[in-house]
Amino acid sequence: MKASKWAKGFLVVLVAVASAWMLSGCDDDDGGDDPAPAAGAPGADGADGADGADGADGADAAAQGNVDIAGVWNGSRTSGGGSTSLQFYFEQIGGVLTGEFHDTSGYEGNLSGTIAGDDIQFAIVLTAGAPGTTWTFTGAANASGTELNGQMNTAWGAQTVVATK
Repeated sequence: MKASKWAKGFLVVLVAVASAWMLSGCDDDDGGDDPAPAAGAPGADGADGADGADGADGADAAAQGNVDIAGVWNGSRTSGGGSTSLQFYFEQIGGVLTGEFHDTSGYEGNLSGTIAGDDIQFAIVLTAGAPGTTWTFTGAANASGTELNGQMNTAWGAQTVVATK
């Protein structure tokens, strides 16, 4: 049983890494026969994300129409049994999310998922609290990337998540 949970967690991380790797090659560079962008046009200064150098700050996300949620988020998860403070740390390259999660109840884990526009989905494979358990999140961020709301499915059922950056 533990091997199956480990394998599932490994596959989640593997898919996220493979997706990020595949997306890193999507820079429309076909060998250099395209004309250089006009001065002042997006990409004229090389800072449009095509070289991947600005992916850590979420600029690639904005260029692809995704809300930039990279960084540290503080919030809570709430159910009928009460509320627990939590923190997410997201790294974002285009539509691919990776990062970390922890809360004040002692649960910690690694997360991986996607963002498309403002729609967010990710899985958290817990490394502490209930190691090997997977929680899932489905929700959305506001357009400015400062608030997110959604539902986290845990071993105890659905919980409401609200967080700010």
